Amino acid sequence: MKKITAIILAAVMVIGVAGCSGSIIERNFYINCEKNKDVYNVDKIYDQVLLVNGAENGTLTFENTTFEKDLEFRGVEDSALIIDGTCLFGENAVVKISLNEKNIDVDDMPYVVARMPMDVVCTEMGAVVAEGDFTITFNGAEYSAQTCTLTMNEDDELVSVEEGVQYSSCVVAQWLENGEPKVVSYAK
Repeated sequence: MKKITAIILAAVMVIGVAGCSGSIIERNFYINCEKNKDVYNVDKIYDQVLLVNGAENGTLTFENTTFEKDLEFRGVEDSALIIDGTCLFGENAVVKISLNEKNIDVDDMPYVVARMPMDVVCTEMGAVVAEGDFTITFNGAEYSAQTCTLTMNEDDELVSVEEGVQYSSCVVAQWLENGEPKVVSYAK
């Protein structure tokens, strides 16, 4: 069934109301994974909470977009959200990562590619890839390529960072083990 929905190329806008907290704009994106895995959302201003539902193996990129309220990404297997450095966030606006599926393997967790500093909140499973020399706040803790003590080698093993090596990005990932959050960060 997932493969059938992945064939739909159009983005669907659904506007809902979230009680007294104001409106939420919900955006579902479906991608034909055989032809085009990427959807772009450019030159928009969202003055309400934006809820984005991911598509399996799909990528949604925001460029030159303003988020005056929170951006919530409900990810599915290996879905990605890219937030370009041309985007702006309102005061106290955060990126929230949650799951639309509960049985996702840790290696296929949804992730956000950040090309600018931002605050990220993750309740279950998700990751942030900070592409650049800046700080990401993940669940209240700050991470950057320069503060990570681990890196990944060619065999996909976490090892200590090499002294004198300049790293240009940082990955922060969280998953649950026995109901407890596990967080790892490493430089790339």
